[in-house]
Amino acid sequence: MMDGSRSSSGHHGRGPRGIPEEDDSALSPNTVSEATPLLPPHVQIEVSKSLKENQDKWKHLMDIDASNNTAQQMADDIDVDIEALKFFDDKEFPRTQHDMSRSLSLSNIMYSPLSHDTKTASVDVNKFMVAAAFIEDGIHGRKIGYRIDAQALRMVRWFHSTWYRYLFNVVGIGCCALAFVEDGQARPLDVWSLVELLCLLGFSMDVYYRYAMSSDKTKAQFRQREPWATLRFVLLVVTFAEMGLCAAGVSIVQPRYTRIFRPFMVIARRRNIRVVFASFLRALKDVAVVLALTLCVVLFFGLMGFLLFADSSVILNVPYFATLGDSLYNMLLIQSCLPVMMAVMLPYYVQSQWSALYFVVFVLFTNFFLVKLTIAVSYRRYKRNTEKMLYKRLQKRKIALSKAFELLSDDPLDEDTPRTITLDAWLNVCRFLKPKWTSEEAEVVFYSSDVQQTNAVDFTAFIQLSSVLVNASVSRRHRRPSLFIQDMKKWQTRTRNFLLAQTTVWGYPVIYMEVFVGFLICLSVVQATQVNNYALTNSLNHTWRLVGVGLLSLFTVEILLKLFAFGSTEFFNRPFCQFDIVVAVVGWLFYAMTSLVPAFPVVFYDLALAVRSLRVLKLLNLFPPFHSILWTMNRIIPLIGQLFLVILSVVYVFAILAQANYGQVLATFPDSLKANASAWYIHKEEFQLDTFENCLVTLFEEATLAGWNSIMDALFVVTQSPHTLMFFFTYRITISNILLPIFVGFLVESFSSNQKPAESYVVMSLSST
Repeated sequence: MMDGSRSSSGHHGRGPRGIPEEDDSALSPNTVSEATPLLPPHVQIEVSKSLKENQDKWKHLMDIDASNNTAQQMADDIDVDIEALKFFDDKEFPRTQHDMSRSLSLSNIMYSPLSHDTKTASVDVNKFMVAAAFIEDGIHGRKIGYRIDAQALRMVRWFHSTWYRYLFNVVGIGCCALAFVEDGQARPLDVWSLVELLCLLGFSMDVYYRYAMSSDKTKAQFRQREPWATLRFVLLVVTFAEMGLCAAGVSIVQPRYTRIFRPFMVIARRRNIRVVFASFLRALKDVAVVLALTLCVVLFFGLMGFLLFADSSVILNVPYFATLGDSLYNMLLIQSCLPVMMAVMLPYYVQSQWSALYFVVFVLFTNFFLVKLTIAVSYRRYKRNTEKMLYKRLQKRKIALSKAFELLSDDPLDEDTPRTITLDAWLNVCRFLKPKWTSEEAEVVFYSSDVQQTNAVDFTAFIQLSSVLVNASVSRRHRRPSLFIQDMKKWQTRTRNFLLAQTTVWGYPVIYMEVFVGFLICLSVVQATQVNNYALTNSLNHTWRLVGVGLLSLFTVEILLKLFAFGSTEFFNRPFCQFDIVVAVVGWLFYAMTSLVPAFPVVFYDLALAVRSLRVLKLLNLFPPFHSILWTMNRIIPLIGQLFLVILSVVYVFAILAQANYGQVLATFPDSLKANASAWYIHKEEFQLDTFENCLVTLFEEATLAGWNSIMDALFVVTQSPHTLMFFFTYRITISNILLPIFVGFLVESFSSNQKPAESYVVMSLSST
C-alpha cells in the first residue's frame, strides 16, 4: 500500500495480504482506491501517494542527535514513572527473575508481584493513555517534562487544546485593548482596573498550569527549563506590585509603565510567535553591529562636517554645523530623515558646489549601503535561526516518540531481540489518539508501516506510523449506495469534469470555467465603480445595483457547483474557495441589511463591493507566474502575521510611553510658539498624543513619513528636554533601521524557502457498503 520500495505505476498492484500499492490513476489526483483482504470484502481503502513521501521525511528523525539537551533531560526525569507504569500494566509479569527484582525496586508504588494485586489508590491512567499524550507531543514537537498522573495529563490536554488557546488569545487581546480606554495615569481601582486585574489573574493561572503539571525535577529547575514561563511570572509580579502601589496611592508609580508588558505576556505564551520574537532578538545581535557601524559613520561625518563647515556656518548665519553637537544632530537627522538633507545642504551648496560631495557620500554610505547590509545580515541570521529551531523541534519530536515507543514496546527477552510495538498496542493507543476510529481503520493505518504484515513495528516504522497521524484522516462511506446516491455520484463526476475542463494556450493550461468567472470578476469591478457614480441617473444606478445582485447570484451558483463537485473536504481545503464563501456571505448579508432596513448605512454595501473586488486575485491566479507568487504568499501569510504582531508589540510599547509622557503636551501647545513648530502646527489636529489611538496613528506616520521630525521638534520646543529627542530618535531607529530591515530579511528568506511544490493533503478513507 505505502511501501517505500514500490513506485507508483499506472496499474493496481497488491502487496502482502492484498495491500494495494500506490497508483496515480485513481479516483482523485495522487490517490488510489482498492479493496483489501485485511478488511471485510466490502471495505475499500483510498490513500494518497504523498503519504509515503511524508513517512520518508519522518524516517530521517533517526539521524537526529537528541541527546544532551534540556528536552532530553526533562523526558529522562520521568523514566522511573514510565517504568513503573509500564510494569504494572503488563498482564504477563513477572516473567523473569529480573522482573521480580524490578517490582521490588519500584518503591514509589505499593505492589505485590506475586498476587498481582495493586494496593495503591485507584490508578486513573495506563500506559496507552500516556503514550498517546507523548505521541501528540511528538507530532507537535513539544517537550514532555510533565507528570504522568491523571491530573497532570488532564491539565496537559487543556493547556494545549484549541479552545484554551482561543480563550487565552481573547484574554490577551482584551488586556491589550484596555489601552484604548485608559489615559495612562495611575488611578485608584476603577472598572477598567478590575478588568485588567481579571486578565492578569488569567495570565497567572496559565503560568500556574505550566508549573503544576511539570515533573518534580522540572519544578526544581523551572527557571532554567521554562525560561518563557519564568519571564511571564516576573512580568506578572512587577505588574501586580505596581497595581498594589497604585491602589495604595503611592505617587512613585505615576504613570503606570507596566502596561507595556501586556503584549509580551501573549508573545511569551504562543510558541510560534515566540519563535519569531526570539528570531528578532537573535537577529538583533548582528543588526546591532551594523547599527554601531552606522553610528560610527555618523560620528565621523559629524566631526568632519564641523571641521569643514563651522566657519561657513558663522559666516552664513546658519546653525547646522556651528557646534559639534549641532553637526552630530543634523547628520543623525539626515540619516533618519533624508529630505532634511536639502535644507541642510543648500546654504553650503550655494557657497560651494563641491560641498554636495560630502552629503552625497554620506547618504550613499548610510542609506544605500548600511541599511541594505542590515537586510543581508537579518536574512542570514534568520535562516540560521530557522534551521536551528527546526532542528530543536525535530529533537523534541524524536524524544517524545522514543518515550512513547519505550512505553508501548515489550521488553525483549534477550539483548539481540529488537524492541517492537505490536498491533494490539497500537489499537489500544488509538482509542485515545483517534477515538472515532474503529479497530478496522486503526489496523489499516498500522499496516501502512507494517508492510510485511508481521503485526509488529520497530522504532523506525513507528516514527513513520506516527507521521500518518499528522496528515491522514480516515472516514467511512457506504460502498453500495442507493440508486439515487449512484446517480448523484455520476452527476458529481460530470460536474467536476465540466468545472475542470481545460485547454492549452501557449503551453499553459487554461480552465474554461475559470476564464468565464474571470470575466464576471472584471464585470463586478466595473459594477462596483458605477453603482456609486453620482453622475448617473437613478434608473441607471438602480440597474447597476441589479447587475450586482445578478453577479452575486452567479458567484453563489459557482460556489454551490464547486461544493457539489469537489466535496466538502477538498472544497474547504482550497484557499480561493474559502475566500469565495466569505465574499458571498458578506455580499448577501450587507445587501439584505441595506434593502430590508432603510436606516442601515449604505456604506456597508459599498464595503461588500470592495471586498468582492478582491476576487481580482483569483483572476490573476489564472496566469502561472502569478499563481506561483500567490501560492507562496498563501504559505507565508501566518509568518507575515506573526512578524506584524512582533512589530506591533514594539509600537504598542512606544505608544504607551508617548501617551504617558507627552499626552497633553501637543494638545495644549501654546499658540505663541507656533512659529517655532510651523511644520507640525499646520497638521496639529492629525498629530496628537492625548489618546492611545492618536498615539498609534502619530507613531505610524512618524515611522513612514519623510517629515517625521516635525513632531519631535514641536515637542522639543515645549519640553526643551534631550529626553524628547532621545525618545523619538530611538523609536525611528528601532522601526526604520532595525525592525523593518529584519522584517524584509525574514520575508525574503521565507519567500525563497517556500517556493516549492505544494505537498498533497493526505486523505485515507475507508469505504464500506
